[in-house]
Amino acid sequence: VKISAMAGSEDMLQQFFYLSQQELHQSAAILGSLMLANLDSLGLEQQSCRRASVLWCYAEGLFEGMQYQRALHYYKDCLNSLQHLQDPTDEGVPSAEDVKWKVYKCHLKLSQEQEALEMLASTPVLQRSPKVSSALARLYLTFKNDNKSALACYKEVLRACPLALDAVLGVLKLETNRSELEALAKSYGELWSKHANLKWLDIWLQAQSCVTSHDFKGAATAFQKFEKQGFGVPADTTSDMAACMLKLGKKSEAEELFAKARAQDEHVLKHMDAYARVVAFDKLERLSSELLYSSSCHAEPWVAKAWHHSKNKQFTLAERTKANIFLQKAISFGGNAEASFLQASLCFANQGFRLAVQKYSEAIQLDPSFFEAYEALIRCYLEARSDKEALSLARVAKKYIKQPAYQYYLEGIALSQKPSSLSRAITALQKAVEVEKGFEKGILILSNLYIQDGKAEKAVQMLSKQLQRHPSAVLHAELGSCYTRLKRFQEAMEQYVLALRKDPFLERAQQSLDLLRRGADQSVMSVAAGEGEAVLGAGNLEGLEMESDDSIPVMDLANQEYQWS
Repeated sequence: VKISAMAGSEDMLQQFFYLSQQELHQSAAILGSLMLANLDSLGLEQQSCRRASVLWCYAEGLFEGMQYQRALHYYKDCLNSLQHLQDPTDEGVPSAEDVKWKVYKCHLKLSQEQEALEMLASTPVLQRSPKVSSALARLYLTFKNDNKSALACYKEVLRACPLALDAVLGVLKLETNRSELEALAKSYGELWSKHANLKWLDIWLQAQSCVTSHDFKGAATAFQKFEKQGFGVPADTTSDMAACMLKLGKKSEAEELFAKARAQDEHVLKHMDAYARVVAFDKLERLSSELLYSSSCHAEPWVAKAWHHSKNKQFTLAERTKANIFLQKAISFGGNAEASFLQASLCFANQGFRLAVQKYSEAIQLDPSFFEAYEALIRCYLEARSDKEALSLARVAKKYIKQPAYQYYLEGIALSQKPSSLSRAITALQKAVEVEKGFEKGILILSNLYIQDGKAEKAVQMLSKQLQRHPSAVLHAELGSCYTRLKRFQEAMEQYVLALRKDPFLERAQQSLDLLRRGADQSVMSVAAGEGEAVLGAGNLEGLEMESDDSIPVMDLANQEYQWS
């Protein structure tokens, strides 16, 4: 009878293991729960190896059924059973490494990052598999901000798997010792020399090396070698190219490349949060919906959804609330610079300067080359009359922002607040406009500073010259504002009309034009009523100042730019 019972239990075990192997997890979970309750009658209570196997398969069924807390309990029970085994290599018995990995996965699902890290770190370094070292590196980076430990883990991965490209990127980003980087480049150079057909991978690594060192011009040049040398370009790499163009301030080229990446693969997610920041509002609803359809478990779709609500012209409290909810969802997947930036922008627009400073700083910490975040944080400091902090930040930015025009621009706006430093601000912005022709942001701020310095005619000359080289709706509108200040109202209206021909949705130009026309109509009516002489450029129109003398920056969330009102 005893032998028959043992034979029956062995047969049941084989059937149970077969259910698990065939991924019939719900059936395995039901049978497993019954078996665990009757281990003694099955003759398995004293067989630790069989007990560990049953616990493992049962926990697997619970995990697949998304019962993570319950699965965690049985995985840990299984791990405890394995510690008492004399020979843990018996057939069907899971390894301690596999069980620890599943314990880690359960902790992650339960948002218990510290416990997840401790579980993986409990494995001695020499016994860690590459996937464990890679997961540890991500945990150290994302939840601990421990770059040193993360770098050590990435190096462990590369020692075992030289083509673990995620680890290569991690080392390029975190390694500060130049000799170490040169040694890494040399080792890969030797690899490429042996395999001529891997030239495309060499180009990719060159480009990524430039990206991690914030040399986006060099990265763009390296990426262009793909097409020049006839290599295929995947959607993620096209998206990388688009992000580089965005960093270089080439917005139209960036948008074209982002659209190309989505044409290559409609489910691509990489850098789509940055695309959402610059894309037009009328495209955002479709973009955010399609991204969310592709994945709800990544930050990018939720950031895009938040931008869709933030750029809405009817930006009500309800829209702001929805945007913040989506941003919280995005951040739940780990740090995201674009999410922090939009959170800060919403705070700034709502006069929450202290929280805005915190969030802009967070965005810069996550992405040290985030030019728009530096610009916005400098504005926050100026709003709080913290001129020293603004100038200090502009100088820090030079380490990561490699474009000279951007460096001069940040210095210029940091110096623009005080009358005593106005001339230095103008000089810096003149340099910015000089080194990068058509640098629209620099031109607009320089125009305002000329006006502030009582040199409106000089602003008119500069804008007229720039419009001959780089005509744009925004510059026409700015020239219209200058003419309005000079009380040259007819010329101002002409410029606003030209601006609206180029961009019919430019609200600033439309509002200013309507105001001028209303003023002109009132002047004509005054003459008709005998209330005194009034001609265009005098009378009621004299009071039509588009800009006040005390300019303060106001954020336009829809365009992610600063206007001066």
